Amino acid sequence: MSATAEFVGVALPAVPALPYSTQVATLSPDRFLDVAIVLVVCAALYGLGYLIRESALPSFSPTVFASVCLGVLMFTAVNPVFWKLQGVTVDDEGLVCEYWSGADRRIAWSDVAEVRVDEGGIFPVFTDDRALVLTDANGDEYPIPGMLPGAAEVAAVVDAKR
Repeated sequence: MSATAEFVGVALPAVPALPYSTQVATLSPDRFLDVAIVLVVCAALYGLGYLIRESALPSFSPTVFASVCLGVLMFTAVNPVFWKLQGVTVDDEGLVCEYWSGADRRIAWSDVAEVRVDEGGIFPVFTDDRALVLTDANGDEYPIPGMLPGAAEVAAVVDAKR
């Protein structure tokens, strides 16, 4: 089974007309549930910090403890595509990953060395954090996350152009 078929999980849809663009859905039910998970983790970390302060260290700050733990989680356990990627555009020449920072990255179809499926991060989420990852000869990765509304169509274009 090809990586694109594995990513979609069913038969690939028809290749859409090019150029094809899709944006990350920032306000979806899955994303709201992901925020709820983060709020529960925040409350648990703050509660743990409060217990540490009450039981052993009176000058211990539960707020700082929770903030540091969340910072570590954000950059180690949560998939970075969640907060970096704005959208993906595919055309006859290649694929463009559009980022919120404005540092868009393009890979030409001829430069794609590998296509693989990344199963996502270890942090529990409701949003589909799997990704179809295109890699060039330098090892630079271009992710197409499963949470993208048109991810199956983008995968169909990748399959057709590759």
